[in-house]
Amino acid sequence: MQRMKNKNKNKNKNKNKNKNKNKNNNNNNNNNKLTWFEWYTRVPRVWDPTDHQKKSKSCHVVAFIKPFLQEGFTLDVKAEGYKDQVLDAGHRAEDTVLEFLKARDIKAKGPGSVLRMLRPLHRSGVLDERIIAYKRLLAIGSIEDPAPADTQDILAVVGHV
Repeated sequence: MQRMKNKNKNKNKNKNKNKNKNKNNNNNNNNNKLTWFEWYTRVPRVWDPTDHQKKSKSCHVVAFIKPFLQEGFTLDVKAEGYKDQVLDAGHRAEDTVLEFLKARDIKAKGPGSVLRMLRPLHRSGVLDERIIAYKRLLAIGSIEDPAPADTQDILAVVGHV
């Protein structure tokens, strides 16, 4: 009888472990907008003791997502609804990026996997038109970005458009 109780306890422990794994996987799938939100709303970078690798990854994810906001975006740090502006732009960017990848039969969703899929597309010149359009929007003032200037225009055009 005691053996049966122990077996049932072990089964329940394994079920709980699997549930936690699934919860963690689900949380990692839609972090593009969260990465965007963190990038624009966290503590000023001077005082932020975050991991440098995470900061670099966030910078690149945001840089690769920005060209997908084809109508531009405005983020005014002094505005009362600043965080709402950030969330709205993040949602629009994430939806557009995932739609773009889905059209190419790429099933990436999390920030790391999206970045891994967009890098080769960038190198092959697939993103060139979007990058040129983004730079044009930046030049005419349709994009108001409070991020540091050295992080705003880091993608270069690769091929001939």
